[in-house]
Amino acid sequence: MEITGRSTDAVDTIVWEDDYFVPDAIERFLARLEATAVAEQYLFRESEFDCAFRQVDMRIADLRAAGVSDGPELTLAHKLREEVWEGHEHIGAHNAERAAMAWRRIALLLWENRS
Repeated sequence: MEITGRSTDAVDTIVWEDDYFVPDAIERFLARLEATAVAEQYLFRESEFDCAFRQVDMRIADLRAAGVSDGPELTLAHKLREEVWEGHEHIGAHNAERAAMAWRRIALLLWENRS
């Protein structure tokens, strides 16, 4: 299913990324955030943040299912979730600049914790 708005440009669609937390997807989402300007586009970005929420929540659930109750992987996953929440709140308030800042912090967290 594709949901489109005023055009077929990425900013005017909901883009379901398979993994919002890999470098290419981070850059694509950041570009969409930076281009977001009208109400409909904010709704699309909010849907994308919802998908990122599900992905990070699944990471946390998978770690817990694997018996991880503490440690750097779980700590990182919780920090990512906090930033997704922050970005989601800003996009809901129609502040794409602040939402993009949260997404840049996600990129930084992942870069600092790469293995």
